[in-house]
Parts: sequence; C-alpha cells; structure tokens
Amino acid sequence: PSQSLVLVGEPLSHSDYEGLKAALMSTAVERGYLDADFDSAMIRVDREERTAALVLHFQTGPRYLLGPVTFQQDVLDNSLLQELVPWESGAPYDGSMLLSLQAALTQGPYYSGVEIVPRPDLAEDLLVPIEVTLIPRRPQRYSAGGGYGTDTGPRVTFDVELRRLNRSGHRAELTSWIAPIERRAAARYFLPLRRRGAALLTFSAGYVDSRPTTSSTKTWLVGSGLARLWGGWRHEVGLTLQRARFEVGSQGGISTLLLFGTGLSRVRADDRIDPTRGSLVRFQVRGSHDEILGDARLFDMSAEGRLVRSPTPRIRFLARGEIGALFTPTFEALPGSMRYFAGGDRSVRGFGYQALGPRDANGSVIGGTRLLVGSLEIELRVFDRWGLAGFVDAGNALSAFSDSLEAGTGAGIRWRSPIGMVRLDGAFAVSRDGSPFRVHVNLGPEL
Repeated sequence: PSQSLVLVGEPLSHSDYEGLKAALMSTAVERGYLDADFDSAMIRVDREERTAALVLHFQTGPRYLLGPVTFQQDVLDNSLLQELVPWESGAPYDGSMLLSLQAALTQGPYYSGVEIVPRPDLAEDLLVPIEVTLIPRRPQRYSAGGGYGTDTGPRVTFDVELRRLNRSGHRAELTSWIAPIERRAAARYFLPLRRRGAALLTFSAGYVDSRPTTSSTKTWLVGSGLARLWGGWRHEVGLTLQRARFEVGSQGGISTLLLFGTGLSRVRADDRIDPTRGSLVRFQVRGSHDEILGDARLFDMSAEGRLVRSPTPRIRFLARGEIGALFTPTFEALPGSMRYFAGGDRSVRGFGYQALGPRDANGSVIGGTRLLVGSLEIELRVFDRWGLAGFVDAGNALSAFSDSLEAGTGAGIRWRSPIGMVRLDGAFAVSRDGSPFRVHVNLGPEL
C-alpha cells in the first residue's frame, strides 16, 4: 500500500491491523500475485512496556500473466470484442487492465452489464484465462421528451435508436426536434471500425428549419464523419454538404457549401447531471471553398471552455467562455447558421436569443465574424435540491475583437430535478441605457 494504515506510537487498533492485512492482500491480487498469503500474522503484546508489535510474514508467490479472453454473448462478432481487449496475451497481470476492458464494453449501446471473472484455477504456465459475461441491452429504444427555455420556447423531441442491425455493430438513429423557433430531423447510420481505438464512422442526413427573431434558414444537409477517442479526448473529422435558403435582415439567398471540419473535445465530471467538479473543453475548425461544390469561401475557428468547482459542499463556482473567428470575403452569402450571434440563456443573459451582433442599415441584427463571450457564476445550495445563484455575463458577436462588449448581471433560483438542473434567472442588461430586465428559464446539464 502507498500509505501505512498503522502508525508507530498510535494506540493499538485491531481494525487497523486487519485493514493493513486486507490492503496488502488486495494490492498483491490486483498486481497479479494471486497465490499471495501470510506465512504468519500476529500481534506481540508486552503488557509491562505497554507496547504491541505487528509481525507479518507475507509471501507473494509468482506474478501471473493475463491470458486469453472469452466472451459469453450473442450480440456482436467475438472478433470485434477482441479488439477492445487492452492487453496482449502474456502481459503481466494488472487489475486496472480488467477495469479498462469493462469501461470499453459498457461505453457503447450494446450491453447493460459486464461481468469479468479471472480463472486462476485454469491457469497454465501462469497464464490466467479471463471469462467475460455480457448482458445485452434492448435492440431498440424509443423515447419522447419535452422541455422549455426562453430561447426556444416549449419543445418536443422524438428519438428512435436501432442498436443491433447486424453482428458487426452497425446501428442507426432517427431524431426530431419541434419548437416554435426551430424544427429539425436527422437520420444517422453508425459503423464501428475494426481497429483498436474505438473509431466510429457516421453517415447522416437531415433538415433544419430555424426561425429565430434575427433570421430564417431552411437547410438540407448530408455528410459523413469519423470519431475516435484518444486518451480521454474525442477527435472528429467530417465532411458535410449543405444547401440553405436564408434571410438575415435585408440579406438573403440560397447558399451551397461543402464544409470540411475537425474538432477536439473532452468532458470530465464527477456527475454529468449535477457536477461538483468538472470541465469541458472543445476546439473546432471548419472551412469551405467556392470552387469545390460551393458558392462561398470561408474558414472558421472556435473554442469553448467550461469549469465547475465546489470549495465546500454548499458552494459551487461556474465559469464559461467562448471565442470564435470567421474569415470570409463573402459574408453576405452565408446563412445565419454560419454566422456568429450572442445573447440568450447560454450566452449573455439580460438579452434576447441571438439579439446581439452587428446590424445592417435597417437596424436588423445580421451576425458577426467574431464571437467573444464569458460568464462567472456562484451558486449557494440552500436545501437539498434548491439553491440560489448570482452571475455576471459579458460578450458580443462582433465585426472585430476591438468592438465593444455587452454585459448582463443578475440572480436566479436553481432546482436539481431528476433530469437536470432547472434555472430561473432574472438579469439586467447593464450595458444598455436603463438596464432593461429579462427573465431566463433553462433546463439541462452544466457540461
């Protein structure tokens, strides 16, 4: 053990003594010394000196090796599962490797339970066979949901997941979203690649009808992407062909873009629904050329970060920031979905959804080529599921980073519902004359 459970000079404790023995045995087994045992274990007590000495003779025996893995299941080809095994047969036994295999098997949509059993009783030449029993999930999943946010209004969602189209792990998803300012539907087909590293190839098609107060865009799109996990980071590359009919202020038209993009993201949290400690980091780059199946040239870079920290059980600090830069010689030819806007529940509170950005000659917000948004928030838990929050937001969609930012500040109520945090905020737009007041309602996770 990295730290002794028994300290010299402390009163004799039989529970600490037993805990030391258990920790020695647990560490030995985890590292592959499966025959480890105590030759002797005793406490020598000297009543006259009022002292006690622990005498432990511990024999580890040989270190075993990780052997072949067999899977008990009828969902996927065993060859596909073998590629998830993070060791080669004959590697030194290490309990953390078994945990890595369990995590890899439960990350996907195929299995609801995993039981991994080493079989040292069947070992030959110290090679320990590993038996894995997998409990399959239902082959289909149907779900319907709803919500409300001041940005979107009431919304309804419908999802269908077809998890087991064949034994190669192919699956499909159909999703739809209906809200007053946006309607969208999408179909995706997923193909896990037979390579170590959990790579996933995706083909998709979709339609989006978006009508915020600042723009109107109808978009058809098809595309493909490749995603892979690298040391806790998710790396994605994709190619999307989209055709959009749009109106943004006095600008409008039909836009065709072939977008190439790549992104890198990572989420860490002790609880994804209600984290006390966590972070989100996301980077994205995308571009299009007017000589390759498109009518506009652009290059776009963006980054986003969120941080959650809790110095005490009742106090939580939240910070978020977002920055983006779009380079294009034909900004007016881009639909609203490709431009930067700010304002709203998850942007700068105190302002309406996408209400911030450069304006045209008629005063309509047409979006910008730069984005800069930041927020600081402190939350105090008053009761088990209820809390109070205070916050300051600042940011804007800009034509240049030297342009002025807008700011909002306020307070709110938090309710930890079973499906995520419900936020009711009141915010003042302090950068505007008269500091107009606006209410924001939002439901969803922090990260």
